[in-house]
Amino acid sequence: MDQMPNTLQLPSNSHMNWLSQQLHSTKVVLRESDENAALQAASALQKGMVADLTPKLAISASKLSLQHSLPMADAIILATAQAHGATLWTQDIHFKGIHGIKYFPKK
Repeated sequence: MDQMPNTLQLPSNSHMNWLSQQLHSTKVVLRESDENAALQAASALQKGMVADLTPKLAISASKLSLQHSLPMADAIILATAQAHGATLWTQDIHFKGIHGIKYFPKK
């Protein structure tokens, strides 16, 4: 389809979510450390993948949200990690005590 003149094409929602997460993570590292560490974190995040929120993943996230009283965003993160066989490392207190999560408290 041809693009209309003077319009802006936005990235897909999954890419916007990835970008939002990358920006947030970089901000946290910058706040807690320095610019060099933030650049290293941003570089590491670019090696990741963008996972689509499929209906199957949404159902899995909904079940995890109910089972663990997680906010939906956290449940989506957990469901995505589980679906891809990834280990979730976090300092987010919402994940404390959930089997298979590598939780470590903030200093």
